[in-house]
Amino acid sequence: MKTNICLFGLSLFNGNKGCEALAYAFLDMLSEIAVAKSTKFNIFLFQIYSSDSFPELPKEWNNLDIECFRVSHRSQKQRKLLKDSLKKADIAFDFTEGDSFTDLYGLRRFISQTLVKTIAIKNKIPFVLGPQTYGPFKTLFSKIWASWIVKKAYEVFSRDEESAMLLEKMTKRKAVITTDIAMALKAEGNTLPVTDRTRIGINVSALLWHGGYTGNNQFNLTVDYKKYIKTLLCKLSEQRDYEIYLIPHVIDTDYDSCENDLKICKELQRDFPNCILFENLQNPSEIKNLISQMSVFTGARMHSTIAAFSTGVPVIPFAYSKKFENLYGALGYEYVIDGRKFDTDEAVELSLRYISNKEELKDSVQKSYLICKERLNVFSDLLSKLF
Repeated sequence: MKTNICLFGLSLFNGNKGCEALAYAFLDMLSEIAVAKSTKFNIFLFQIYSSDSFPELPKEWNNLDIECFRVSHRSQKQRKLLKDSLKKADIAFDFTEGDSFTDLYGLRRFISQTLVKTIAIKNKIPFVLGPQTYGPFKTLFSKIWASWIVKKAYEVFSRDEESAMLLEKMTKRKAVITTDIAMALKAEGNTLPVTDRTRIGINVSALLWHGGYTGNNQFNLTVDYKKYIKTLLCKLSEQRDYEIYLIPHVIDTDYDSCENDLKICKELQRDFPNCILFENLQNPSEIKNLISQMSVFTGARMHSTIAAFSTGVPVIPFAYSKKFENLYGALGYEYVIDGRKFDTDEAVELSLRYISNKEELKDSVQKSYLICKERLNVFSDLLSKLF
């Protein structure tokens, strides 16, 4: 007899490869459990998408039968599909894209994400909040609704201590502290030619480049992000023993979207023609494989930095929200540049210093990953017991 599983807040078809990384990694975990238990899982995966029809699955997962559905609260047909799937489900998981269980990105997005959770809970099946960042909840409305969700959940996992402390303060409920499951994503792809040059990977966030969704420094950066990136590239380009890679982690089908890293990377490559840009990488495993071959990496998309960290690459996360320092702080990794605390010159200077001291960073990554591995094992062990 198959187990029916509903998944929310995960995306197999998304321009944001961090969101896809969570989905790939979690489906890998479910596949391993199903194979180990000699059973099969029916997966009903609900994600935000522009059409009712989906492309073919990007890969096959052993012992998983996967159906994809669009989340649309305005569509009566989609609401019915959601409720019918939940009636058949034995358990549901929600990851809220890893960092979207908050009103940081606006109330509209918070409401959309939280309605799904409410519907699942009201169907009285075990509802699990997967490892993610919680908060901030700036409005009383979102704080009350989020608290209700957490209290009603069957199990609650957090990917950092601060989120767990926030939930305990809000609800008196203790979350199980693990880490971001994208740490477990497999790197798959081609190997770069051997070189004696230092390969520096840089992920440029189009979202920060445009000042956030509002276009008006939405995340209250003290760093001028455009100037920071251009100055950093200018300084690095002066070093002949450096090979610089521009690596997008959001590749939007809407080319002019404020989220599309690829567009900004192309513009920067015109100004810095010595930089290398691979335009045809499509899935998170391929991008992780490229990042894994860097000598040192810096990025403002958190899951691009996770791809580096989890493959042992010295990494310099550029933080625009608490999720960076919470995640890496929980793992004892301190080489995070907070774009809300430094000025532009300080951020550039610190980035260059860390790049020069990449061996020191590498040692720290290796030590911190031991903690990460333990926390991944905590989650995978508890996940297996849920079935």
